[in-house]
Amino acid sequence: MRKDIQAFIGELAGRESYSRATLRAYRYELERFVEFAGDCAPDVINEVGARMYIMKLAASNGAAAQRRALVVLGRFFEWLVGERRVKESPFRRLEMPPAGKPKPTYLRTGDIDHLVGAVENVAFPPRQARDLAMISLMLNGGVRLRELVELDRADVDLDANIVVVGQGRARREIPLNRDLRQRLAQHLVKVPDRGDAPLFTNNKGGRLSRDGVYYLVKRYLRAAGLVHEKGKASPRTLRHTFCAQLLARGANLAVVKELAGHAELSSTSVYLDVPLKDKKAAVGLLDGEGWGLTTETRKHRAVPRI
Repeated sequence: MRKDIQAFIGELAGRESYSRATLRAYRYELERFVEFAGDCAPDVINEVGARMYIMKLAASNGAAAQRRALVVLGRFFEWLVGERRVKESPFRRLEMPPAGKPKPTYLRTGDIDHLVGAVENVAFPPRQARDLAMISLMLNGGVRLRELVELDRADVDLDANIVVVGQGRARREIPLNRDLRQRLAQHLVKVPDRGDAPLFTNNKGGRLSRDGVYYLVKRYLRAAGLVHEKGKASPRTLRHTFCAQLLARGANLAVVKELAGHAELSSTSVYLDVPLKDKKAAVGLLDGEGWGLTTETRKHRAVPRI
């Protein structure tokens, strides 16, 4: 089965819509299935075996992990059907577990101050400007981890915006606010004035990896006392903070969707936290309408007409 996996990943890699991160995630899920089933021929796997694997995942993983495995394995076996390696997908009739939508974690204003202070106190001095620029890109631009490490010098225009390549290789422009422009300007002094130069590099001069950024951000979050027992705070928390803080300050939901690069408005709406007093005020706008009252009672109410 591993040869089939290699061919499948190779075909996906030829499509522009699949990023390197997505390909790594696909390979991980497929290799995990091989560890369970063995490196057998794909046509040996039946629906019973497929259900047993998902049940095994369910014993130690949440619904999201099960859904991810079902999506990847389903696409892999559908590809095998197209290649005439199997007659039908053993995952075709398996149902997706309901998707839970936990509230994303994000930082409060005081937390952000502690995080920036931690970078200034803990960062290796020659790398302080770089790390502050990375933190600022996530907090002030909502940039994803993958988008951040793929940035080149040519993607930054200090007089206007920064261009990132998001999911599905879609390009989007993120305007620079004053804080982000300042952090980037301080960092760009050390970046070669060459368009294809990586914006963020490691100690050896190569492009900084996703793991490298993850480690650094996690280190600063921990130094700021923001990594709790469950370890929820991560680089993604900074992106969540960008969206949540904009909406809390009254930014338009559709505008935040575009800035964050969300495909659906529902992805952005999870950051809305509407206070009870605002809900009561909204419902109060209908006071005096008289809906639900008897016709006789309504005659004596001054009800505006639409």
